[in-house]
Amino acid sequence: MKVWRFDDDASNFKRLRFVDNIDGREFIRSFDGSSKLKSWVSPKLEFEPEDINKPIGDFIHLLSGFFVVNKRVANLFEKHFASSIELLPLDFAEEFYIVNILDTDKYIDYEKSSIKYFPNSEQILRIKKFEFIEAILQDKLIFKDDGFPVTEIYVTDEAKRLVEDWEVKGFRFVELWASDL
Repeated sequence: MKVWRFDDDASNFKRLRFVDNIDGREFIRSFDGSSKLKSWVSPKLEFEPEDINKPIGDFIHLLSGFFVVNKRVANLFEKHFASSIELLPLDFAEEFYIVNILDTDKYIDYEKSSIKYFPNSEQILRIKKFEFIEAILQDKLIFKDDGFPVTEIYVTDEAKRLVEDWEVKGFRFVELWASDL
């Protein structure tokens, strides 16, 4: 089994930004694994002006750790990952959704991982070498670790295979960990 970080490909595809003065860090922190659907109010968005000549991907960068997806990918996510996500509709000219990851838990083994902390702090700056708790990853597809910044979205091999089979554009996978088995 492997775990991959799901990243957008912001350098090659259009990116979105907030129209209104929204604190991105506060927006990110609000996505803590809880459902947002009942109280969801979409922020106003626009494409980054400097991306005018870039194509629109199926996955679109808004902020680190947020997947904005088009209708086709939203339907595929809903079909395959329904128990781990919810789709939040965006107020935009085209039909896009933020994918809210609901499956959060302590998946990273912090004692075995190699971690760099901020100076004079217990706050994690980055994880240099990941170790995951394999026993609780069984049957997982897409998830976040609730002990590490909520900007990281992880997938297992099965989810990676599904997404690659969909032939979508605007994302990439970064391998973080492989089990010893």
